[in-house]
Amino acid sequence: MKLVSLSEGYRWSTTVSMRGGTHQILQQKSEFLMVSLGEGFGLAPAEAMACGAASVAARSGARELVEDGKSGLLVSPRDAAALADAIEKLAKDENLRRQMAERAMERVRRRFTVEASIEQMMNVYESVWS
Repeated sequence: MKLVSLSEGYRWSTTVSMRGGTHQILQQKSEFLMVSLGEGFGLAPAEAMACGAASVAARSGARELVEDGKSGLLVSPRDAAALADAIEKLAKDENLRRQMAERAMERVRRRFTVEASIEQMMNVYESVWS
């Protein structure tokens, strides 16, 4: 409710929607766009990829997630022409979009399981303790 109050206070309530069920929404989409300038690990692109959406993302925050040209398309931050080209490329090519979406789902399911996270964390601990 606090977010709803803030959005109304800033007059965003007509353009920003606060809803649950993100995965149901993402499963209905074939593309996902995330071009923030200062994103660390992008949870939103990971969720979209897990739901089978091909992503267009900025290199500034999604390099770890998106394999450029394989599981999505990466563009340089603030490069509007490259962003437009990437969006158009996915929009016009259904086969490419489908292939990238399938690879994206597989990548997230393979790399971001509980087991993979534990293994990565153990590697960090072992490197510190060694």
